[in-house]
Amino acid sequence: MNRPDMRHLLPALRDIGFHLWDPLGLCAAWQEGEAMADEYDSYLMRAYSAAVNGNGREVICAVLRQAEAAMGLPDAGTTDRHMTVAQAVLDLADDDLFR
Repeated sequence: MNRPDMRHLLPALRDIGFHLWDPLGLCAAWQEGEAMADEYDSYLMRAYSAAVNGNGREVICAVLRQAEAAMGLPDAGTTDRHMTVAQAVLDLADDDLFR
């Protein structure tokens, strides 16, 4: 696997994280430029890594649920939202710009 271009990948993952996932409800603060843009980075990188390593939506959803549990939010997201986020991450992993 080639190393992704983080200059483009990280902003794209953050867009997914804050607009589609956002289990802590931080999108408004992020849009206002508060210094927590990296809040979801490690979790989203795990999801992205799962995607580029050939895993499907179910595995990525499990990564998201584990992340929410680590944040103290064991029931924070719906299956539909997880599937939407997982598909966005898979689409990003398939984008040649990020590989």
